[in-house]
Amino acid sequence: MHKEFENISVSKEAWAILAAKARMITLKLSNIAVEDAGVMKQEMISCGGDVAVHGLAWNFGVKQSDVIIMGTPTEFQLFCEKLRLQHKSLKAIAEEVDGALYNLSKGLVWHCSEHRFNLKGKVLIMGVLNLSEDSFFKGSRRLTTADAVETALTMQKLGADVLDIGGEATNKDAKELSAEEELKRICPVLEKLVGKLKIPISIDTYKAEVAKKALEMGASIINNVFASRLDDEMWNLWANSDCGIVLMDNKQHDGVIDSLNRSFDNMLARAKDFGIDKERISIDPGLGLSFGKRPDDNFEIIKNLRSFGVHGVPILIGASRKSFICSNLNVTPDEALQGTLVFNTLALGNGAKILRVHDVGPAKQLAKIYEKYAGW
Repeated sequence: MHKEFENISVSKEAWAILAAKARMITLKLSNIAVEDAGVMKQEMISCGGDVAVHGLAWNFGVKQSDVIIMGTPTEFQLFCEKLRLQHKSLKAIAEEVDGALYNLSKGLVWHCSEHRFNLKGKVLIMGVLNLSEDSFFKGSRRLTTADAVETALTMQKLGADVLDIGGEATNKDAKELSAEEELKRICPVLEKLVGKLKIPISIDTYKAEVAKKALEMGASIINNVFASRLDDEMWNLWANSDCGIVLMDNKQHDGVIDSLNRSFDNMLARAKDFGIDKERISIDPGLGLSFGKRPDDNFEIIKNLRSFGVHGVPILIGASRKSFICSNLNVTPDEALQGTLVFNTLALGNGAKILRVHDVGPAKQLAKIYEKYAGW
């Protein structure tokens, strides 16, 4: 928009005002008392926007309604000011809306121990290093320390921003490991890589014992695929460290977008209870059957990925060569690179900031082209 203002010689003093009028924001809130929904609609209309409510709200045919609030940033600002003059529940809604607007507008960062990523205009590529013999993609398996170290160094050379090491596969056919077995796979590789790699190392684990040892050895991130059902041991470990954190949802949901947003709300509230800085966290909707998502759910999630932006943390997408891509193309995981690249392009266009991939080189090229296209 600023480029077009410049093209027609608009005064620079007016750019911010005009750009705010050109930008539309849509927010959805759930289970609002019908009386409050009516007041919200009236107030937003008076500000120049609107609120969509249940069709029976006007004659109180329902007690509650989901609402969709639509307007420009300026209209939302006026709307929140008006709600703050109302009763307690509407004041609380004003704070919730204001917080969502702040999260949507602020620049994202990700703190991972001594590493700090500024994600304004930046896509991060997280390379997958599988040490498990039963990973669903056979081409990713690295079963010797030497092979794993060589692959990790190659990924860094190809442009990986983060290396994600997994000792235990999570597909339905994979064997569940004890913490001792998992560490036996991870530790020799981690020992060789710490100090050699300049990029941060992430450990893909849901076991606090494994995470603790990995952090002691020099890992900077814990990627927890079962974050929606964590016990206090992992939260306490995170609270007493400065590592980066990936919180993945791993449940099946009806009404997948609303339910996922509630899941992320709960996880982030839990992190806040433990005093964990929000800038250390990224969220992952957990694509694929192994994490409870039916084939159509994955596409619904990507279409609506921007709705997770209200949480104010980077969104990580791990779609690489997964079954929902393979089934749509009638290909094997070995043949799913092109489908993965298309899906990841859609994810970036809808707000993803971190791509977890098996194929670092092609993903890095995709990221560079997308960054150029987006004008970052």
